[in-house]
Amino acid sequence: MKFALADEIIDDLRRVQLAVADQGATVSYLAGLQRLRGFIDALEVEAARRLHELTHAAPTELAKATQRHARAADRIYERSATLTAVPSLVAPLGSGDLQAAHVDTVSKVVRTIDAKHKDAFEAALPDLIAEAAAARATPDDLARALNRTARTLENDDGMSRFTQQRRDTALHTWTDKRSGMFRLSGRFDPLSGVVIHGHLQAMLAALFAERVPSTCPEHPAGKQDHLRALALLALIMRQQSAGLTAVPNQPAARRERLRTNTTTSQIRMTATATPTVTLAEWSGFFRSGPSRFGRPEIVVVIDARGETLAANHGAPVVDWGLPVEVPPRALEPDRTLTITFPDGNVLTTGPPVRRRAA
Repeated sequence: MKFALADEIIDDLRRVQLAVADQGATVSYLAGLQRLRGFIDALEVEAARRLHELTHAAPTELAKATQRHARAADRIYERSATLTAVPSLVAPLGSGDLQAAHVDTVSKVVRTIDAKHKDAFEAALPDLIAEAAAARATPDDLARALNRTARTLENDDGMSRFTQQRRDTALHTWTDKRSGMFRLSGRFDPLSGVVIHGHLQAMLAALFAERVPSTCPEHPAGKQDHLRALALLALIMRQQSAGLTAVPNQPAARRERLRTNTTTSQIRMTATATPTVTLAEWSGFFRSGPSRFGRPEIVVVIDARGETLAANHGAPVVDWGLPVEVPPRALEPDRTLTITFPDGNVLTTGPPVRRRAA
């Protein structure tokens, strides 16, 4: 390991006085921290390899030494295996030009490559990694470059991968025994993800543009997660006049009694200073939104400028509003897309495809 490089980075960081630094100096400081982090990631993998040679309990010892969960320790060994399989990652990781997240990205994409294309893909990896390191690309940038190469090898515009993604679409639900909370975890193909995201965003705007319920956490991230959960509930239950009330098939009189008792009962969210909340409060938010939703509008921005095409091997950069890639052939014939070009022109796809000035 070239510790002189780390010393150089640290010396540069020491010279920056953040309290009075301008924007350029602060951005350089952050870039220096990231380079140092990549250097440390490389050292960590090297130490993990040595620990593995010394003891069969290496993952447990690594977790203890680094104060991490066992899964995080396993991830370090996964990175070690990736670096062994893809040696062109070693130098840019050690120099800080790439970080552990880039190694994880390579590992994820390699696992999706069909066996018949694997040799050709691995042969292309050194150049792709070198380009990413030189451009100081983000892990998402690297993932796009890798996936673009995979599509070229498949010679089907990404449809093989998209078909597999549709097969892998799944939703898992369970009850957390410790907290008693009902939980769900899902994965969806990119096109389904864009549609789900569009519905959630539309419902968030409809319900919470002006106010939020008293159950909402103050922390920004927790607030968005909470509101997104309520938006999902609203999407599922929007046809029910009682908002949150879901009553199984029962005689009408009993069903009405259950509905009334449920919506007027109060639930205390925590035993601390959190205010008492009624289900009717949530129902009020749900009733305030539109009762019926059509398809969400999907706005796709395509960057087809000359410099973008040159940097992207002749392909435009498509922004779906999420970090996903959708093969053009995957779009259903009856799905309408409004595509805004950088020059202001708009392309609407669907039968028939037409382009109009903005």
